[in-house]
Amino acid sequence: MQRKAIPMLGSALLLAALPLFAESTAPAAPAAPATAATIPAVPAAPDLSAKLAFVPEVVATFGEGKTVKGADLKKMLLPALRMAAAEGQLPDDKQLRGFAAQFAERLVEIELIKELCAKDGMKPDLTAAAKTLAEKAGGEDKLAMMLATQGFDKKDLVDMIGVEMMVQSWVETKLKPGIKIADDAVQKFYESNKEQFAMPATMSASHILVKIEEGAAEADKKAAKAKAEQILADLKKGGDFAKLAAEKSDCPSGKQNGGSLGSFPKGQMVPEFEEAASKLKKDELSGIVETQFGYHIIKGGETKPAGMVPLDQVKARIQEMLVGREINTAMEKKLADMRKEANVKVLLPVVPIEQEKTAAPAEDGKAAAPAK
Repeated sequence: MQRKAIPMLGSALLLAALPLFAESTAPAAPAAPATAATIPAVPAAPDLSAKLAFVPEVVATFGEGKTVKGADLKKMLLPALRMAAAEGQLPDDKQLRGFAAQFAERLVEIELIKELCAKDGMKPDLTAAAKTLAEKAGGEDKLAMMLATQGFDKKDLVDMIGVEMMVQSWVETKLKPGIKIADDAVQKFYESNKEQFAMPATMSASHILVKIEEGAAEADKKAAKAKAEQILADLKKGGDFAKLAAEKSDCPSGKQNGGSLGSFPKGQMVPEFEEAASKLKKDELSGIVETQFGYHIIKGGETKPAGMVPLDQVKARIQEMLVGREINTAMEKKLADMRKEANVKVLLPVVPIEQEKTAAPAEDGKAAAPAK
């Protein structure tokens, strides 16, 4: 059976239950559950330990008499519950039991991965992990405050980061070197996912802006327009557009880029500006164009039709992405084999006791109706 990702209701639970390995197509090494460096500080929440009363002393067994203790599961779940409560996204009992069962599996997988790395002579570097945790938290003082507000134990987080760093090292040294992506695989992905590499039609332009403040009096508007008309007259006499933009434009692009706005797709500029710019040939000047920002003098630039990013520009990125996919697939298979060999058993019920008592019996081919 393919292992499913834990469904999350809120960002708090998501952060506390980051998958052991990336499920996206981006090239990523397996990752341990979230660390304090990735979890935002939240205000202290009420004691939620009663919601975990269903967690038994032992939540999972595997291997030769090995176990995952309920206390370790609660250490992971309680901070996540506090953050979920702070965000108003506390799961109901049924959802919580589902999360707990999958978290228990996750803790087993951490142990299995530690065993896998140990066979290759690797172990967590807790000194480096502690340093990384403090650095990402912004220093020891901020880390201490974060731990106090979230209820995490520093040792647990250092252990998690140590495992994450060890797994990343194992992937880089033991798994990734054996993964090769052929050029035809890159080509196939590129051709099959053209929408990811599509480039919209673009135009470019430069402008000089004489700004009109919101609510400006008519006299001020007339003065601004007269200034724009004088600039346009100077340009028509041979004035240097970039120089005049730097001297007279009220847009930052004037002083920074000689008035250049670079390339932009349709719909990015206000309609009046876009309509005027789209009619200009390269280096052609517009008349005075009024928008909500003021009076513009636009200089036409190059236009490019819609197309695709050339393969040679994205080949390396595609290769890394495909390597990431292969890593994830290999880790999925490795963990599945290890779980089977270790005879993993999770000892947590998924359906709350209250619903077990009151749920209607299922009809053939239909799920039982949940209690209300």
